[in-house]
Amino acid sequence: MPEKKFSSRFDAEREIAKKATSDPGFRAALLANPKKAVAEAFGVNLPESFELKILEETPSRAYVVLPAQESETQERTLTDAELEAVAGGGWCLVSSTKRESNPDHGTAWSTSFRCTCW
Repeated sequence: MPEKKFSSRFDAEREIAKKATSDPGFRAALLANPKKAVAEAFGVNLPESFELKILEETPSRAYVVLPAQESETQERTLTDAELEAVAGGGWCLVSSTKRESNPDHGTAWSTSFRCTCW
């Protein structure tokens, strides 16, 4: 499959979540092996050094995503494999969720935002 070009991490997350919502097989694969599922569905091969975690919220469980600590985001030299992975462009993964409740409408959702690019 040709590599899917996402315009932002938000775009990537939205497309992954949309597919996981409409395709039970992809959802199961995503929960079992996220990098492999994303590679097979979108043609995006994440670097070996990058860990992708998928968390599934429930009505009684929500997640807050904390940004990386400063020491984890300091400049460093990319390995040859990392340079190869971004040659000709880059890839960003966006995580966005929102939790609010509206007693008048009985709706609830959650929001957090995190962006990692390489």
